This record gives sequence, structure tokens and C-alpha cells, in this order.
Amino acid sequence: MNPRIGIALWVLDRHEWNWRKLNKYVYIMRKKMAAKAVALIAHDRILTDEILTRGLPSYWDRKKEGEA
Repeated sequence: MNPRIGIALWVLDRHEWNWRKLNKYVYIMRKKMAAKAVALIAHDRILTDEILTRGLPSYWDRKKEGEA
């Protein structure tokens, strides 16, 4: 279980929050996690496309760029 959800459940137990607030909180957290996952997948695909089109830069290419 996500630690934040665990904290929310603990608060609910202590202060008797209404379920609507808790559900809203969990929904927002899920949206944030989904957005992060989509961003990571997109970033990964961009990197993969770059590697496929350009090829992996070799050690010597990087060393030459560093000396120039």
C-alpha cells in the first residue's frame, strides 16, 4: 500500500473523516502517479528512438568531443 494512503487511512480512523474526502485524495494521488508513469514512458521512447536512429555513441566519440 502506498504510504500516503496508509497515512490517510490512519487520519480517517482518528478523526472520522468522511469517505468523500478520502476518495478524492486517493484519486488525485492516482492521477499524479499515472502522469509520472506516462512521462517516464514517453521519455524512455524518445531515448530509444534516438539510439535507434543515431546509434549508441562510442567511448572514443565522447572522448573526442571532450577534448575539442
